[in-house]
Amino acid sequence: MTFVVEDQHRKILDSTGHLLITGGPGSGKTSVALQKAKSYIDQERLLGAQNVLFLSFSRAAVARILEQLSSHTELQGYKRRLSIQTFHSFFWEILKTYGYLIGTPRRLRVLAPHDEDALRGGRPSEDASWLREREAVAHRHGKVCFDLFAPLTFKILSSSSKIRLQCTQKYPLIIVDEAQDTDVNQWKCLETFKINSQLVFLADLDQQIHDYRPDVTAERIRDIVQSLNPQQISLGDDNHRSSETEILSFARDVLNITPRNGSYRGVSQQVYHPRADRRDRHIRQSIGMLYSDFKKAYGSFPKSVAVLATWGRGVKLVSHALRGNESSEEIPHRVHFDETATYLSSRIIAFLLEPTQTRSTPEIAAEMLQLMIDLSRATNKVADAQKYERWRSDLIAGNEPTRSKVLPELQRIAGVVRSNKHTGHPERDWTRTRNILLNSVAGAVADIGRNAEFLMAFNRGKLISKGLSQSWQRYGEYRKARSILESAIVETQIVSEDKNQTGINVMTFHKAKGKEFDCVILFQNPHSSPFVLRNDKEPYKRSRKLLFVGITRARYRTVILKDASQSCPILGDFAL
Repeated sequence: MTFVVEDQHRKILDSTGHLLITGGPGSGKTSVALQKAKSYIDQERLLGAQNVLFLSFSRAAVARILEQLSSHTELQGYKRRLSIQTFHSFFWEILKTYGYLIGTPRRLRVLAPHDEDALRGGRPSEDASWLREREAVAHRHGKVCFDLFAPLTFKILSSSSKIRLQCTQKYPLIIVDEAQDTDVNQWKCLETFKINSQLVFLADLDQQIHDYRPDVTAERIRDIVQSLNPQQISLGDDNHRSSETEILSFARDVLNITPRNGSYRGVSQQVYHPRADRRDRHIRQSIGMLYSDFKKAYGSFPKSVAVLATWGRGVKLVSHALRGNESSEEIPHRVHFDETATYLSSRIIAFLLEPTQTRSTPEIAAEMLQLMIDLSRATNKVADAQKYERWRSDLIAGNEPTRSKVLPELQRIAGVVRSNKHTGHPERDWTRTRNILLNSVAGAVADIGRNAEFLMAFNRGKLISKGLSQSWQRYGEYRKARSILESAIVETQIVSEDKNQTGINVMTFHKAKGKEFDCVILFQNPHSSPFVLRNDKEPYKRSRKLLFVGITRARYRTVILKDASQSCPILGDFAL
């Protein structure tokens, strides 16, 4: 792909001051920003070890930027001078290096989101007692949750002109993608660089779907303008993503409540019967019809398809339908999962992989109960957590509970695991151990296996397998399997994103933010994936904005898959 320079692009490439570049989805904001970086490098404005810093709100957006970088032939030789990071990875480097200056221990560790959820124990994220506790955990124990990265980094930057200067000397040009989604502390950190670095912000307020967070606000663009007085350049509604279709026109009409009297090229609607078996069959059929129609139109099958739901429940429902049953084969797909439940459940599997010969069956069962307590707290199942705590206390005291179906299962599983010999093949041993849980007669134990079902199929699985293999080669056992799991999880949460979006992907609208697919199916269900969000009142501005983002993820086809039993107040006036 070759970038075509137009008049408004030339202004961006030639500017030496701060910039605010706005535009709709597919308008070329990322492409022109990469060209800006190329132009900066071509002018020999980088010295020595200096780089252009490209920051984004999400790992998904980082993956998309890297994909764009690969697609522009003229940019191939510039990658080594570009540092493309998330805010989290950028702030973490500063925290690890300078955190001791604000009173944290010199050795810091990430408090992963699933552990944070367990520690919070069902309290709201803005609860005052939790806010105090997370600060204490960071300063006393060196465990830092993601939400503290930005405020702690701002403390460092605002208190040291030398550190600010070091950052700006390393990154004289800083490009910020998805600027409308930066929270107050992320913005304040960037603002400290305004004297010595050129700041370029890319933004689209119509795609601000994280404003449910109190510190993400539509006023962020105003903050940028007031503080930096940047040159403002609009790329308008130019559409390079789905230019052969009317997908963007449909999305704009949904957002602005201006339905046309007719259909939209590239957009269609299918309805399904609400009865579960017929619904699941239609979900599967919608994939087949989409592939068939796409091949007729373009001569080949789509490379990437996303099925999007508004809630995690909808994602699970779609995945269940695609997995099939006794009479239908599985349709291969990738699920972008509930990370808290998956990771904490996976920790139980990792524990069962660890050497157990020196531990008694009650000790193993008690440890499993503790891990189940963490899982229940993190997923806001307070009653279950309290019940498991009572059972664990009784077990440690030697008083085995008589009314528990779970505890006998845990003791049985402990016995099975102690008698089993692992093979040294991590994927095989992981799957066998997970299946022991999955086949349990106790529902709570089987749920652990189900929660962990998708983990090893993702990029995290490669890192986990690598770590477990190294442990086996060194010790002949999976020593410290839980630590290996944690390291893999933290590395992927801070640094990387699974860049492989080929095939069928099932995820929420929020997880699709920043991604692009050949085709998108938007799954509507009143109980598991409603298009009108809870507590959103007419004219449903939040819901329309979320639907706008989902619709515009597609390059060629957007399909609305809708429950036939209920009308949708957002789409009711559209003739699809």
